[in-house]
Amino acid sequence: MKTMILFAAFVLIILFWLRTLLEISRHSFSDGRKVLWLGVVLMMPVAGMLLYYAFGRRYCIFER
Repeated sequence: MKTMILFAAFVLIILFWLRTLLEISRHSFSDGRKVLWLGVVLMMPVAGMLLYYAFGRRYCIFER
């Protein structure tokens, strides 16, 4: 049972990570900012996602 829960959590993290990468690549950031966020999320997957949703996404909302 514990293995199934860990596997499900791992799959959810991977799916959320892919969604984050897709969201960053589709957003209208400047090229430098887009590369920066993609690099952060690729190098530090979990921490990068948290940073993006805490700071990068907030920038997107206020930008519009």
